[in-house]
Amino acid sequence: MCYFINKYITKVEKYSFPRKIKLKYRRVITNKKVKLYGLPTCPICKRTKKYLDDEGIDYEYLDVSANHDFAKEMIIKSSQKTVPVIEIGGEIIIGFDKTKIEKLLKG
Repeated sequence: MCYFINKYITKVEKYSFPRKIKLKYRRVITNKKVKLYGLPTCPICKRTKKYLDDEGIDYEYLDVSANHDFAKEMIIKSSQKTVPVIEIGGEIIIGFDKTKIEKLLKG
């Protein structure tokens, strides 16, 4: 939310930027590659994607139902058959854990 002071009228006007503009300038700068293995029907995967989008984190989404190579890669890396699996700089997070995501991105 930004506040603009009108020169001609002595009142303060509220202005809220559209969500796309906010997210465009709120990108998290990290040199770590982020991969998200998931399914389009998984509610936790959707929540994880929303969190990454809202925080402005660039990531690669890999749909394991559409490409079995992604599923094999996920199982080899994580030893898990459940989604979501998040890979940040070679480290694996199983499930959606905000604190671990933030820790790996900062560290």
